[in-house]
Order: sequence, then structure tokens, then C-alpha cells
Amino acid sequence: MRITRNGYADDELLHYPTLHSQLFQTTHDKLLGAGITSYSKLVEIVSDDSAEPDIRATAVWTVNIVLKALDKRQIIKPLLKVLDSSHEEVRNAAVHSLSWFKSHQVVSMLVDLACDKQESLKVRLLAIQGLSSNKNTEYFNRLRTIMFDETDDIRSRSEALEWVNYPHKVNPVSDFIQLLQHPQPDLRFWAAYRLSQEHRDISQALSALDNVAAFDHNLPTTWGWHIDREALPSLETIFWKRLGLKSIQFPHQPMYLISLAPEYQTFDWRFCIWQDGGTYKKLPTPHIAFRIESNWLVEKLQEKWPTIKLDIREPKPQTYLVNWLIRINNSPLMGGLHRDQYSIVITGNQKTIRTFAAWYRSIVEPTQYLFLYEWADLAVELRAGMSAADVEAEQVERGKDMSAVYEKTIQYPWVIETE
Repeated sequence: MRITRNGYADDELLHYPTLHSQLFQTTHDKLLGAGITSYSKLVEIVSDDSAEPDIRATAVWTVNIVLKALDKRQIIKPLLKVLDSSHEEVRNAAVHSLSWFKSHQVVSMLVDLACDKQESLKVRLLAIQGLSSNKNTEYFNRLRTIMFDETDDIRSRSEALEWVNYPHKVNPVSDFIQLLQHPQPDLRFWAAYRLSQEHRDISQALSALDNVAAFDHNLPTTWGWHIDREALPSLETIFWKRLGLKSIQFPHQPMYLISLAPEYQTFDWRFCIWQDGGTYKKLPTPHIAFRIESNWLVEKLQEKWPTIKLDIREPKPQTYLVNWLIRINNSPLMGGLHRDQYSIVITGNQKTIRTFAAWYRSIVEPTQYLFLYEWADLAVELRAGMSAADVEAEQVERGKDMSAVYEKTIQYPWVIETE
């Protein structure tokens, strides 16, 4: 019985996708070393309960990579059989590959796995992720229950909140507002994230977002950074739209943070250590001694941009001690001095962001470290004397080699005091 589609032969060498990523090549070489050289042998090892678990798991993971070459009708039964394996990694691989199938049987099975609190955490998380594109209302209602189940594991609840896809007829904003005020920090973090990804009107979340962005400098127990930082893009987007400014990017506006502290991905890399069980050990967070006086900052802003409009956000947010709107080459840039007095939030297009960042660097003591963060990204150091073009060049360089950036990032001598 043929197991490949037209254009592929069962005994053909594994070669799909034609654009070989290094990850696929590594997997291909591992399978080759085990004698798995063709599509037929791949399916054979998937079906073999006696196969070496590591190799079988690799073969099962590979199914989703080469799925375009396979006849789904012939591979679905072997994959479902894999779910009975006694080896965790083999089952994990099966859930991952099955998530690419849209049949009622598979989707229903994945929902059962996602909702089963007796199931292993990894299987549940992979099932939840695999269902992220499913908008069936019946399935959605069951998956939504995970978020609000106070007896469930916080990791499963967080995963559901991150991934569950709301049907078009269901407005999720009220759910996110409710979870933004939940005692569990992980749920507040992911509720803030989901609001930033929402294409619908989120303005009713303004009060809750402002409260979190102003005061919730706490950390989730699992993955992530400070919750107040995660809430900033959504807060800025609401104010940007209220000011009637032209949309730059949808659903949220490009928001950057100028800070002395480790933030976003830099914080995660530098101050979080992964532990077995799906949690992170948080290292002591640096205490920032530097403070920006709002009167001093306003004076400097008015000197540079005499037409500046101050405190233009309505209602006036608790998040900022002072906020403003300026125009750089006729392009708007919103800014705000966070109430922590060491971070500046700026929203606008890339060019205005770089121009403002270079200017702000020029008015701060040259020996003081400053870092520019795009939301959820890594630090770009703002060094004394940098121009807007220099900032752009540094951002480009950062994007070339993430491992090199990581090594550089964790060596930054943060200007801190020990609490």
C-alpha cells in the first residue's frame, strides 16, 4: 500500500523539505545512522513498538516535517498507535505530529489529552499548542475551562491562556481583563500578552492595564519577565488610537523601553535558570539606584522640542509621572517617564525611536549605562556619543548572531546597588 503522495515514492530518500535547515539536516543524519533512509522506512519505524525509543521518537517528530510527502490516510493510524507507547518522548512526538492533522478524530483526541489533568504535563502542553489554530466552539469551551480551573496546574493554565484561539463570535477581552487581575502572576503575565495580540478593540481593558503597568513589577513563576513590562504595548496602543494617530503596525504599535535595568529577553537570559518541572529559578534582581527627575526631563524635552504636548493621555495614567507627544520630522512619538523613575517608554516608528534614543543618550551622564529594548527583545546598549544611525547599526548587528549577543548581554556590568 502506497504511503506517499503523488510526486514522491515510498522508497525515495528522505529529502523534503527541499530547503534543508540545519535542524532538519541533523535529524536526517540521525535517522540515516539508524538505517532510516526512505519514507517507507520512516513509517515502518513509527509503527514499530520494539524500536529503540530515541530513534522512534525522532522518526515520529520527523513526520510533521515531511508531511507534504506522505499520504495522511496511511500515517494517521500508526501515529495514533504511538500514543499507547510507554515512553514519554515517543508519546510527546506523536502529539506534536498529530497536531498537524485536522480530522475530527484527531482533534477530539487532542482536546481530551489537553483537558486530562492525570495526563503528563508535556503531553498536555503539546496538545494545547497543537490546537491553537482550532476555532471549533465546542472544543474552545473545553479548552477555555483550563484557564479558569483553580484546581489545575498553573503551567497548563498559562499554556492555555497563551495559545487558545477564540472563535470569531466570542470576544475574549473580558476574559483577559479578569485574568489580568488574578492572584496568580503567570495568568496576569499571559493576559497582558494576549491583549497585545488582540485585533479587536481592547480599550475596556485600559484601567486594568494601567494598574498592572504602573504597579505590577512582579515575575511569573514559569517563563517570562516583569508583568508591568508585558502590559506596556497594549497600554500604549490604546492611547495611540485615542490620540487619533495613524496606525503603524497591527495589532499593537511599536513600543520601546529605555532602561538601566535588564528587561525582557535580556532579563530572562541573565536572571532566570531553567529547572526540571517547568519552572525557573529567579536570581536576585538588581536594584537600580539611578532616578530621573520629571521636572529635569520636561525641561530638556522642551528645549529640544518646543512644540511638545505634555500629559496628553486621557485619562492621565498612573503608569507615567509625565507623558508627552512630540513630532520628529513630522512623525509622532509618544513618550512617558515610568513611575519607577528609571525607565522611559517610547512609541512610534523605527526612525523616530532611534532619533529619540540617541538624543536621550546625549543628555544622560556618559558613564551611566543605558539600554534600548524593543518589546520582548534583547538589549541594545546606548553608548555615549551614538547617533541614530549608530543605534540602527547596533540593532542590525544584534539580529545577526543571537548567541554572540547572548554572551555579550550577560557580561554587561549592570549599575546596581545590593539591597
